[in-house]
Amino acid sequence: MMAPARPRRTALPLMLALALCLPALAQQGGDPTDPANRTGTAPAPGGEAPAPIKAIGGFLGGLLGGDKNKPQIDELKPGAYTKSNEAIGEERDLAEMEVSRGVVPMEGFTTYANGVLDKLKAASGLTQIPGQVHVVASGELDAGATADGNVYLSVAYLRSLKNEDQLAALLAHELAHVLLKHHDSNVFTRTQKQLSSMLAVGMGTRNALDAIGGQRAASAALTPSQQKALGELEVMIKFSDLALHPAWSRRQESEADRLGMDLMVRAGYSYFAGLVPWLEMVAQWDDLRAQRLAEQQARKQETLNTLFASGQLDQGLKQTLDMGAGQIIGALSRTHEDGQQRLSDINAYFENAYKKEVPKVAPRVQPFEAVVNRPAVKGIADGYTKVFEARDLLVKGEPGPAAALLTPLVRSGPLAQHALPNTLMVDALKATGKRREAEAHLARAPRWTPTTWDVYETAAIFEKDRGKRDAARQIGKTAFDRFSRAPSAYPRLIALYRRSGLPEDAQRVLGECKLVQADMRERCDEAARGS
Repeated sequence: MMAPARPRRTALPLMLALALCLPALAQQGGDPTDPANRTGTAPAPGGEAPAPIKAIGGFLGGLLGGDKNKPQIDELKPGAYTKSNEAIGEERDLAEMEVSRGVVPMEGFTTYANGVLDKLKAASGLTQIPGQVHVVASGELDAGATADGNVYLSVAYLRSLKNEDQLAALLAHELAHVLLKHHDSNVFTRTQKQLSSMLAVGMGTRNALDAIGGQRAASAALTPSQQKALGELEVMIKFSDLALHPAWSRRQESEADRLGMDLMVRAGYSYFAGLVPWLEMVAQWDDLRAQRLAEQQARKQETLNTLFASGQLDQGLKQTLDMGAGQIIGALSRTHEDGQQRLSDINAYFENAYKKEVPKVAPRVQPFEAVVNRPAVKGIADGYTKVFEARDLLVKGEPGPAAALLTPLVRSGPLAQHALPNTLMVDALKATGKRREAEAHLARAPRWTPTTWDVYETAAIFEKDRGKRDAARQIGKTAFDRFSRAPSAYPRLIALYRRSGLPEDAQRVLGECKLVQADMRERCDEAARGS
């Protein structure tokens, strides 16, 4: 017979965690573009709450929702745009994307796309809206906006969009996130993580000081009660990351779809030839990703069946539980509704808010086709399709075919001086045993543009292999400064130092990451572990 369950103290409730975060926020200040002040804000005018607190209040209040029976754009207040509390500066924001994704130089397209973005900004009724359009090195239909107003879309989108109206739909949706200050919602979970890191450091420091004073054994290790307190806060952080924040994000996607439609209509673009087919494209992409996930799940199920059939019950049960937990977390962590649901919602919004009174305008096909078919644009887009194929081959352990794909691209043509294909070529040559050729190719790196983090990491590994760890350390420092100490540079620097045989340097950067780049905590930990 089981003993009666004793009452258990639950993890920190949401509002208590929020209350803990607010004092830390209220004391913040400084330049938000300063790497040592990632979350800093300018002092609020007299009598006003600090910007981070206003941001939290704004997005928590926004959970109640707006009126879906009138245009979302009516809720925007005309005047000068005030930047998001999460903005880190456009230059540093671009450096962040260069580290995390890779930016593709494509001036012929981005000049045109920025013209479309300017029309949408003008339609909003706000002024001084920051940000520009940039293209990132991704073969998937991928786009996003940052708190600094920059809009990033993948090379794959250039091959999938059919007219300027569809481009305007994508840009209007991303601009809507910026105008609605959706990025400010990140202040809540980020501050929780900062608080946890600061508490851990503070507790360890206090323990060490107590040891110096002779009050306890010489150790900075946390006591069981301290570990329990931090554990409760970490539970709240996980809950925010896996459930609350994704739920807010799904609501924000719906808001951005509605405001995006408003911006398109006011800018004179076609709802029927732009937004609807773009959302249909998103829905098809979601279906494809769901199919891939189902195939992965089927392969995992086959593995489980094999384990059970061979009598490995313990391992099979563990993997079954892990698989189930992953599915639950995946469901909780969805940041977007699926494309079909979004299409249904925007059609309902069209019916209710506009009463079908949206003028039908001819789609702008010719200007878009003229730009994407320019040799300088099309050549880059087509070339990156092969670059992505080569990257996949390298991941699969097939460097020979990868090198064959890359060789004509790096010898001549529009991609000859692009950093990504050239860095992949170095990896392919090295993996096929042509180390001397790889090193000679890497020597041309200063001419590659725009540079990528991988160039520096590859160079550091070469120096480590030659026994020159100090040179590898200097390369890491140079890369960190070159990319403006962007958030994603922290885990990359940790990995560079770890792979270069510099564990103390890696641990030093890990400690700094946890204090000043709370959003990167998990990625920095993974980089330090090599996972």
